[in-house]
Amino acid sequence: MYGQLAFFRNWTEVEEFRKSSNLLEYSNKLITAGNLHGLLLDIGFKPISKTNSFSLLPDKDYCIPHKRILRLETVAEEVIKSACELFKDINLSTVDNLIEYVKTNYLKNIDPPPPDVVGFKTVCCYRTGLAVSITDDLGLTKSFLEISAELQRTPAIYKSWRLFKKPVIDWIVRLGLSISVKYSLPIQFHTGFGDK
Repeated sequence: MYGQLAFFRNWTEVEEFRKSSNLLEYSNKLITAGNLHGLLLDIGFKPISKTNSFSLLPDKDYCIPHKRILRLETVAEEVIKSACELFKDINLSTVDNLIEYVKTNYLKNIDPPPPDVVGFKTVCCYRTGLAVSITDDLGLTKSFLEISAELQRTPAIYKSWRLFKKPVIDWIVRLGLSISVKYSLPIQFHTGFGDK
């Protein structure tokens, strides 16, 4: 593939290349040069979603077969942001309603998985570590109170907000694992490059 790749000095150059290039054409060139036989597309990778709809292109646009994997944290983040807009002034007596709403709507988004999804993915490893624990009620409650307060206090961060609370990440990963088992889907624990 030498000579086929564009080389970049920093992330800004990568983003500029994405904005100015035909990514489908470039991707197909790399696929052919790399003699690849299939792709798994992460449909929750925000930098791709921000600059184009590359990850949502139909099958016919690629020169090889591809399938989609669903990033659990992205689903959870959208549900949590929606819940925090819906439930105002969360406190100890109302936080259980918020948690139940998040759990119900998160599961609605992954159970059953969307028809084109062949697996799940988590980025918990580089956000909070691979030691996924059973989340106790107190840790979950405290984390949701902090998340709610943060989003209520600073509405401007809604668009770019990311989940970094270990108890909540562990909780959504364990819920995702149960759905993964239910449908015999693989789950990828991504340990490489972060999602900045």
